[in-house]
Amino acid sequence: MRINGLQAGFTLAEIMVTVAIVGILGLVGTNLVSSAYKAWRLSEARTEAQRDARTTLTLMQKFVKQASAASLAMDSLNASEPPYSRLQFSTPGGDVYQFYQQQGAVVMARTPVSGTATTTVLAKNLRYMAFSYANTNQPNLVNVATCFEVKTLSAQSKDFFMSLEKIEIENP
Repeated sequence: MRINGLQAGFTLAEIMVTVAIVGILGLVGTNLVSSAYKAWRLSEARTEAQRDARTTLTLMQKFVKQASAASLAMDSLNASEPPYSRLQFSTPGGDVYQFYQQQGAVVMARTPVSGTATTTVLAKNLRYMAFSYANTNQPNLVNVATCFEVKTLSAQSKDFFMSLEKIEIENP
């Protein structure tokens, strides 16, 4: 059919070519979007794990430096937590601090000489934390090892960030 000398409608071949091109673009676009989302989520998870580790270690360093070296005790909170996943100490002023792993979180507990005890969750997504002496003949050096795990996609999870910090205690 012609309207004002122009042909109206499409041929079967034109429609088939258009459908094929749209299908190919759809497949490529879906894979591209899926890959971009996976990369973005992986980067976001890595950033979250690094932030948690940095925050945790910075706060630990701030408070552990103030400890009395003779008051240090390393153990675990309970039998379900890893060995040496709790560090307990007192400061020269008499405040008692604990850093420990509890159900995938890093917890700081503080009991001041006068006042009530407070407990703060410093970070979640903790896979493992351990305390040890850096050297047996130097009780003023403490190692803190952490491993954070962040979920990336669906039920998958991945270990992203492991860190080791050496903290020097300033009080004998």
